[in-house]
Amino acid sequence: MLRGSPAAIARGAAIGVFLAFTPLLGVQMICAFLLATFCNANRIIAAAAVWITNPVTIPPIYALCYWVGSRIWPGPPAAHVRQVLGRTVAGLAHLDAWEVYDQFLAFIGIGRDILIPLTIGGVVVGTVAAIPAYFVVLVAVQRLRRLHWPHLRRRRRVPGQRARGLKPPD
Repeated sequence: MLRGSPAAIARGAAIGVFLAFTPLLGVQMICAFLLATFCNANRIIAAAAVWITNPVTIPPIYALCYWVGSRIWPGPPAAHVRQVLGRTVAGLAHLDAWEVYDQFLAFIGIGRDILIPLTIGGVVVGTVAAIPAYFVVLVAVQRLRRLHWPHLRRRRRVPGQRARGLKPPD
C-alpha cells in the first residue's frame, strides 16, 4: 500500500510525469525525488513516473517535445535533430544505469541549438501531461482506497455521540 494522502501520491505522479518530458536524462529520478521532497509529494511515485521516458519511448517523446519547442524557439531541422538524438540514445544504451554523470554529459553534448527548443517543448508538453495525471491519479487512489481498504475510512461522529471504547465520566 502506498503511504501518504491521495493528494500527495497524485502530486508525486504529476511531478514525475512533468520531469519525464524534460531533457534531464540521467538525473530525472534525482530531480523527481528532490522536487517531491520539497513539494511534500510521494517520492517513490515521483521517481517511478519518470520512467515514462525509457530507451524505447525517448525518441517519440523527445521528437514531440522538440517539435513543440521549435515552434516557440527555432532550431535545426527535424531530420538533423533525429540523427543527433539517435546517436546520443545509442551511446546512452552502452552506459550502465549508475553512470548518471556520463549520461547527463552525453545528453548535454547534443548542443544548445537543439537543447533549448527541446527543453521549452519538454516544459510545455510536461505541464500539459502532468495536470491530467494529477487528477487521474487522485481519483484512482481515492476510489481504490474506498473500495479495497474500507478500514482506512474515517468514521464521523455525530455531535453528542460518545467515542467508542470510552466510558462516561463518573
